Amino acid sequence: MDIYDVIIVGAGPAGLMAAREFTRSNLKYLIVDSKSRIGYPLRCGEVTREDTFLELFEHTDYPFITNKISRFSFHVNNVQRSIKQNFLMLDKPQFLEWLSKPVKDHINLDTRFETLIRKDGVLEIITNKGCLQTKLAVIASGTHYKLQKELGLIKKDVELVPCIGGLFKNRTLAPDTARFYYDEENFVASWVFPKGGDVINAGAGIILNNNKTDKRNLKDVFKKLMKEFKIPFEGEPSFGGSYVTSGPIDKTYGDHILFCGDSAGQVFAGVGEGIYFSLKAGQIAGKTTIEAVKGDNYSSQFLQRYERSWKKSFGQQMDAGILFATGLFFLMRHRLMCTALRIVNPKEIQNLWLKGEVSLRLKLLSLFLKSLGYSAKR
Repeated sequence: MDIYDVIIVGAGPAGLMAAREFTRSNLKYLIVDSKSRIGYPLRCGEVTREDTFLELFEHTDYPFITNKISRFSFHVNNVQRSIKQNFLMLDKPQFLEWLSKPVKDHINLDTRFETLIRKDGVLEIITNKGCLQTKLAVIASGTHYKLQKELGLIKKDVELVPCIGGLFKNRTLAPDTARFYYDEENFVASWVFPKGGDVINAGAGIILNNNKTDKRNLKDVFKKLMKEFKIPFEGEPSFGGSYVTSGPIDKTYGDHILFCGDSAGQVFAGVGEGIYFSLKAGQIAGKTTIEAVKGDNYSSQFLQRYERSWKKSFGQQMDAGILFATGLFFLMRHRLMCTALRIVNPKEIQNLWLKGEVSLRLKLLSLFLKSLGYSAKR
């Protein structure tokens, strides 16, 4: 049986970005994904920061960029706060198709990862189509954590916010503003992102576990919330999914294995933003893989450099995301969102979310919540 240098599980942003690093090397690699088509089905809000996109891809003159956003607004009842920041709306399936072009000959679709077995210094990747052998595996397969738990890489519970969403018709909203809406009664947060033209990407997530809202009635709660905020739209939710609110897993590497993107919990926990962090983690995983193959060293001690690198790059923002989520859960649980939004300094939100900078006031709030036993637990 042929032995690959690396097998990537998942052809999403993290997996494809890792693979693109290999185009400048002579690695023998393969990407496997359970989907039958790259980028489908759509399961996210499709928004990413302009500055970090430019860091990775140099310009924004791409056909898969459908709109440019300059403002985010937060709404609770009749209270609103806004921050100014440039974001990009993607056609994510088209973006992933573009991302996959340099590596498309190395992708096996309709190939579902089932488990892996360590054997004679290599990994056996078991799929629905048979067994593959590799020296190193990069796992970028989304919000599935069974393997990470089996490998002892997760000590705390992984908290996931269940969501529904889709693409809808809307002809009234300003195209430069993305919005978050919070429903304290039903513990639901909704997003409305203008995608360009008369299309919006919109949906809702259950922020806190409760006996009022669950997956069965989330669509109705979402529609009711949109009606209360006078957001007219045409269409129905077309996807379900989830995002991580508990932060990165305890350890994102092990012998012969790396985890990146959603599989590593690399999401800004407070709002579910993940595209940039997946892309950057994938890039770092790809560079680490090349070093490992070059040195023929796949030990946990060597691969730890991957975790050190991504923490140096965006670890501060991951920590800020956990603080954001902890505060959000506390405020929602105690019906304090309106009060908080009235007194909050929008610059504090902007710096926390977009720079990972925590003001003295927010540091004191964090210490207070910790003293009460609160954490990013739903």
